[in-house]
Amino acid sequence: MCRLRLLYWESERLRAELSHLEHEIYGIRESSLTRRQKSLLEAAIRVRCRTLETEMLRRQNEIAASGHQLVLW
Repeated sequence: MCRLRLLYWESERLRAELSHLEHEIYGIRESSLTRRQKSLLEAAIRVRCRTLETEMLRRQNEIAASGHQLVLW
């Protein structure tokens, strides 16, 4: 069960980081950078977003596959 809690909290940390990156993308879109600069920065951040999404999904799948119900106290 300790492993499941760890996976859950790691997943939540990844979710928070993903949210932060999404806000960075919005900031880039509203910035005074050139369209090309915005595009390059957003593309770089999107690569990190996809990595985070994959890691988060892996953890969530491991939790689901365990067959246990995770109770957080």
